[in-house]
Amino acid sequence: MKKFIIQTILLGLFMVFSQSSAVYAQSCQMPDGTQKEISCNVYLDQLYSACAAPDEIADAQSGKCVPIVAFKRPLMGCFEDQCDIATSYPGYSPLALTSDLASFKLEGYLNAETVVIFLQGGPDDSVSDDYVQFLEEDALVAYVLQTNVAKMGIVKASDMTVEDARLEQQENLRLIHTAYTAIRAQFPEKRIVLAGHSMGAFLSLGYLAEYGNNFDKVVVMAGRVDLPLDFVRRFAIGQNFIFDHVGDVSRYEETREVRGVHKFSPYLRTAYSPNAESTLLAAVGLPRYSKLLENTDLSNMLYLYSARDEQVGGLNSQEIGLLED
Repeated sequence: MKKFIIQTILLGLFMVFSQSSAVYAQSCQMPDGTQKEISCNVYLDQLYSACAAPDEIADAQSGKCVPIVAFKRPLMGCFEDQCDIATSYPGYSPLALTSDLASFKLEGYLNAETVVIFLQGGPDDSVSDDYVQFLEEDALVAYVLQTNVAKMGIVKASDMTVEDARLEQQENLRLIHTAYTAIRAQFPEKRIVLAGHSMGAFLSLGYLAEYGNNFDKVVVMAGRVDLPLDFVRRFAIGQNFIFDHVGDVSRYEETREVRGVHKFSPYLRTAYSPNAESTLLAAVGLPRYSKLLENTDLSNMLYLYSARDEQVGGLNSQEIGLLED
């Protein structure tokens, strides 16, 4: 009898937890408190796929197709197995920095012949310098304090629009120019190199298009000239992804469980992120740099890329053609 009672209790608990898990896995809480009986990822997929134009996304409120830059991601509540948990932050506000003197930090060998202005990847909310610190042995390194570093909290903001993020990236270009101008004035005899990695690679190209190429050398690493709009849209709706290593979807499908890729696409990670990290990436990947750089001298640029880069994908023939020309 005791064994039967214990089995009944265990069965009841299993049913309760199973039902609870099913609810958690199938619902997405909207800003007005209502529940959609689908996961946040599925709901975002619907916004993503509703518009035929590659540069448009369905607006959550009106249902109409709007340009990527005008898209505002709905603030959705979701559960730990569905999405990254947003750090509490009161909201995004486009505050200007109080001083341009805070636009970079200088480290390294003071008597070096070269100053490297370094643009880190990310976006992170702190300076990521550990993977290039070896440069400080032979050069001065100016780490540009991007707005996502200098303005504490914006990476965790949950209400940043793509237009907000675009303005932040424009300010990043201004901060790079401030650093360049100050360094050129302070060290007129030194060579100045611009080096950008990942998100910093996109900012490097943006800077060249906006301010021209006045550097002695430009080094761009692990970026894209034109990030496919398909993936810009994914960033805009808050879905992070990884590129297929070999360009073969069927082969990649075999490893998706190991890689933690979302079941609806071989390119999506499991989680929708409510933070502004992906919004900032959408803004930096939105410009078509092949067009913007048509009249810019790139003859002193070294461009390093991988044909199998899971973060940004390999360059296509058009991008390679531009760089070779």
